[in-house]
Amino acid sequence: MEEMNAQEIIEYIGNADKKTPVRVFIKGSLTDLSVPESIKGFLENHTGILFGDWQDVEPFIQQHLDVIKDYVVEMIREIQLFRYLI
Repeated sequence: MEEMNAQEIIEYIGNADKKTPVRVFIKGSLTDLSVPESIKGFLENHTGILFGDWQDVEPFIQQHLDVIKDYVVEMIREIQLFRYLI
């Protein structure tokens, strides 16, 4: 990879797509809940975990508040960094 000077680094960061990776614990009647491909979901009948970018996960949760009765959001930036290191 080519070395970048300070200005190129600033421009790269400024123009890069912004992501907010999250882990969301959900609770509700999840039996018939279908998770889109942009979100990784691990669901049981009444509980589940979603992984994805907040821009994708937040609208999904809002659209399904009739079946998702409670949720907790965790930002997981450090996990994404760890994934790149291994």
